[in-house]
Amino acid sequence: MKFFTKVAGLAAVARLNEEALYAQVHTEIEGGDIRQGLWLKALSDSDGNELKAKAKYAKARVKSLKDEAAIAKVVLEEQEQKSRERKIHEEIRREQQKEKKAEAEKTKQENTSKQNQKNTAAEFKEKLGGQKGELDINAATQFLLQNNYEMEAWANGWEVRAPFSGVKKRFANDDLLIKYVQKRLRRLSAEPSNDARAFDINKAKEFLSQHNYKIKSWANGWEVREPLGGRVRLRSDDDLIDYAESRCSLP
Repeated sequence: MKFFTKVAGLAAVARLNEEALYAQVHTEIEGGDIRQGLWLKALSDSDGNELKAKAKYAKARVKSLKDEAAIAKVVLEEQEQKSRERKIHEEIRREQQKEKKAEAEKTKQENTSKQNQKNTAAEFKEKLGGQKGELDINAATQFLLQNNYEMEAWANGWEVRAPFSGVKKRFANDDLLIKYVQKRLRRLSAEPSNDARAFDINKAKEFLSQHNYKIKSWANGWEVREPLGGRVRLRSDDDLIDYAESRCSLP
């Protein structure tokens, strides 16, 4: 019942709109505002009878007004659509600029962090010069915390989470953690290592490839797809080396 009521209402609105259009045409005719093309056609179709031509003209002019309104509606909808598209494109552009700015800021922070690590490594090297270059657990912990590594106790040892990459490594005891920090210090100080097990970037890539990891460059670092389908993004060679070494420790 509601459906038929709605249809009846729409029909009534259409009739009122048409009535208003006929009133407009009447005003135009009385004011001498005649569309010559329509008038000549109406007169031709009426064999020169002006009274009949006037009726045909009014009907044709109402149809013309309806057509003009329909065209205007289409043009307006197209303009609104273009306006919406422009807004969407502008929002996308702003988001892209925002992402680029955030990425640039993140890269800047990472570079600053890496430089701070190098500075800290140099300080530790100088500090330990009188101690035969040996680290104790307190110095190792201090170095990691100063460089934004996260640490927590794990079993009888430690779990360490690297900054930015989020790679986790577990060390069963203090000695293993100290050796890890010593590797980081050597790498940051660009010192050669006597440890044959120590990874460089080529060894890290070779090890991962041999164990069915897929590696490709990403930004200034690497994207690693794990054999079981996981994906890890690493922002530097050092992060990739840490990741490869962490995979070595898995059973």
